[in-house]
This record gives sequence, structure tokens and C-alpha cells, in this order.
Amino acid sequence: MKTKDLIHDIINEAASLKAHAYKLAGNKFDAEDLLQETIIKAIRNQHLYHSEHANLRGWLYIIMRNLQRSTHKRITTHTAIEASQYESKADSNSGESRLLTDELHLQIESLPQEFSEPINYLSYGYSYLEISEKLSIPLGTVKVRIHRARRLLKKTIVTYNAIPDKSVS
Repeated sequence: MKTKDLIHDIINEAASLKAHAYKLAGNKFDAEDLLQETIIKAIRNQHLYHSEHANLRGWLYIIMRNLQRSTHKRITTHTAIEASQYESKADSNSGESRLLTDELHLQIESLPQEFSEPINYLSYGYSYLEISEKLSIPLGTVKVRIHRARRLLKKTIVTYNAIPDKSVS
């Protein structure tokens, strides 16, 4: 299929994609954004489309679904981070909670750098894959380092909790 024909066909599919975009996005504005992103991505990746193996509408639906999933994941992660920030601000009124949070951060900082870096990135909402790319280390190594960091922190926290409270008599 010629490039101009494919672009024309992609644009002609926009009407049928619009309803699907609304179904995925849930509102008009996000649906319009999703539709535009889908068309742009399809045109940019038109070299990957082979008309003899795939149906154009199906290919476009898959692009749209994948875009929606990645957008939803990104929004969910950022929302969770924002929520945790608000929760930590609400908890900061409690001196004990603040002390424990500070203590945890000190414990993370006291870990060897190979363990503290990945667990810090994880605490800021990065996925294992993103951490792997950021630190230029294999994905499996990231998983092992985070697991070991958690295990070390758990031992530290158990030791911290085992210290008797002298203020209670």
C-alpha cells in the first residue's frame, strides 16, 4: 500500500476510532487527545503496517489501547505519588511519624549505593524497567538490589522496634 493511500485510510478510520477512544478515555477531551495520539503514532509507524497480514482498523485499535494503557499507568503512578506526598504532609503533624520517616530515610542513605539508588528511585514511583534504564544496569540486577535493600531495611527496622521505649514507665 502506498504511503499516501495508507495515511488517507488512517484518517478515514478516525470516525470509527472516535467512539472507541471515548469508551477507553471516559470523557470527550481525553478521547480527542487519545484519537490524535493514535493517528500520529500510526502515521509515524506506518512502515510497520503490512496490509496483507493485518486489518487497518484492528491495528489502529491496538495502538489506541496501548496508548491508553501507558497513559493510564503514568497517571496512576503520578496520582499515587501525589497522594503519598499529601499523606506524608498530613502525618508530619505527628512528631513520632516524622521521626520514623526521617529514620527510614537515614537508613536508606546508610545502605551501600548499589542498594540505596534503586530503592530511592522506586520510592519516587519509577518502574523497575525505568530504574534499569536510568542506572544502565540489567533489569534482573535492579530487582535483586531492591529485594536486598528491602531485606536490609527490614532487619534495621526490626532492630529499631526492639529498642525499649524509656519514656513509658
